[in-house]
Amino acid sequence: MNLNSFFFKKGFEYENNLNLSNTRHFLINSLDISKLKSQSNKGFKFYGGDWRISETYDEMVKKGVGIERMGILRLDVDNLGKIFKEGFGRNATFARIVQLSSMLDFFFFHHINKIKEFSWDPKEELSEKLDEYEFKVKDLVEIVYSGGDDVASLFLQPKALLISSAFPFYINELFLPKPLNYFFAKNLKYDLNKKLKKLKFFSLNIVKKILNNEDLDLSLIDNKYFLDGCWRTIQNNSSEDKIYSTMEVPHIVTDRISYGTQIFYQTEVFFNSNAGLFFIADVKDELIQKFEAILNFLGDEGLGADKTIGKGLFEAEEIPDFNLNFNETENKSNFYYSLSLYSPTKEEFEKIASDESYYDFIIRAGLVSNKTLSRKNLRMFIEGSVLKFKECLKPYGEIKKVLNKEDYANYLDYDIYRSGQALFLPMKGVENENS
Repeated sequence: MNLNSFFFKKGFEYENNLNLSNTRHFLINSLDISKLKSQSNKGFKFYGGDWRISETYDEMVKKGVGIERMGILRLDVDNLGKIFKEGFGRNATFARIVQLSSMLDFFFFHHINKIKEFSWDPKEELSEKLDEYEFKVKDLVEIVYSGGDDVASLFLQPKALLISSAFPFYINELFLPKPLNYFFAKNLKYDLNKKLKKLKFFSLNIVKKILNNEDLDLSLIDNKYFLDGCWRTIQNNSSEDKIYSTMEVPHIVTDRISYGTQIFYQTEVFFNSNAGLFFIADVKDELIQKFEAILNFLGDEGLGADKTIGKGLFEAEEIPDFNLNFNETENKSNFYYSLSLYSPTKEEFEKIASDESYYDFIIRAGLVSNKTLSRKNLRMFIEGSVLKFKECLKPYGEIKKVLNKEDYANYLDYDIYRSGQALFLPMKGVENENS
């Protein structure tokens, strides 16, 4: 239906303007047909979430009670996707399909709108009477429809999203994983050598020189430029320089049979106010807005197992004027430096010149969130791996399905994937005069 063919009239109705000899009147989000007194054909149309809060989200949060937070309530209709995909199967009839369509329309576009007529009090509960309490639900809530499965399928397309692992930053200095082809000189002092082995991240400026096969400033090989496993190009100012700190937090686990308790410790990481983590993403233009929305949602929900108690919250900010300035066409060495965990396709794996590459592996597994199911193990190249390919080939990797919902019909509503697609930077060579 093209809304441009209608014009709105007073009240909750609009009129078909294309064929005035056969005028039809529609009620908007109302079933009171008695309001329409004309002799025309009558009907009604529903639109779910047909209101909007008048303020910005920041202003809305300030109107709340307690801590200034915006809540997100995710609701899902069980087996709705299955209904859309399979319908009634062999039991389908025209009448059943029409009835199902009408009831879905009635629920999502009419019944759910009833919440805008509710009022709320933090010490009481929701009331179906709009004037009973001070807070009006329609001033505090918006309905957003989103197809989670549809969004996920978009990002599962090859090269739709290439994302690096998360790396540390401190003030204005970014750090990338140590290129595994780089080795320090063997004639350094013993104490210095021990510290060099603990360096896992190099300053972006140092990594650029290594990738371009340029000489490094050897005066930087000094304790004054080492900070929490990172090699800096900016000298540390004082002992107060710190990227992060850790704390051992005690927890108790209870035996399910004997109910005996046992203490264990978990390490928690706290970043300095001038430090944190960053990542690099290559996103298809048409998916950028969705990617930013997902990122903001994750920041509000939190990452990690303790997100339910307020841990793992973050705010995402774009790095201004960020540009790695690498010319892909100048890479004639066929060496690539990985910024992500990498699971190659069969074609890519067969073309890796392993005897000329520098790499290590890691096995990724883990449990599915809120489940006791374990993902299938996946062996991956680690960040910092330097791989040479036998011919000119830009590697990307692939996304692997690590759990199939059909194998766990009673536990999973969707397939579980792990991304083995990686972001790579080209290298001009791997010569290292200090090796």
